Amino acid sequence: MPSLITNLWRQRCVSRSSETPDGTNGAESLKKPSYTSYARMMCILAQMRRIQIHIDEALDDAAEAEAARRGLSKAALIRASLAHELAVDERPATDPWEAITGWLDDGPVDDLDAVIYERGR
Repeated sequence: MPSLITNLWRQRCVSRSSETPDGTNGAESLKKPSYTSYARMMCILAQMRRIQIHIDEALDDAAEAEAARRGLSKAALIRASLAHELAVDERPATDPWEAITGWLDDGPVDDLDAVIYERGR
């Protein structure tokens, strides 16, 4: 029996979507477990806050063009841009080593031995 979330997903996303890249409609692809590129069209089911922003016309036009180029909605582009600007990570790392990856933003090292043995400093 499908879960409540699956039913909501079908009602909100599939009924509004057009044909998927593999040539089927979204409802058919939900019936059988498979991996398709249709996943990029999945709705965001998390609770979101609706906000209103004021931007000038040129910025709105640029956002619309960039969203179309990426195949996103303007709202998704704005969310991604804000998350990037504010360095918000949606999924925190579960591995402690992954969590500390990138905490030193020194960039690549040309001569690792010189760094380790402090030669040339």
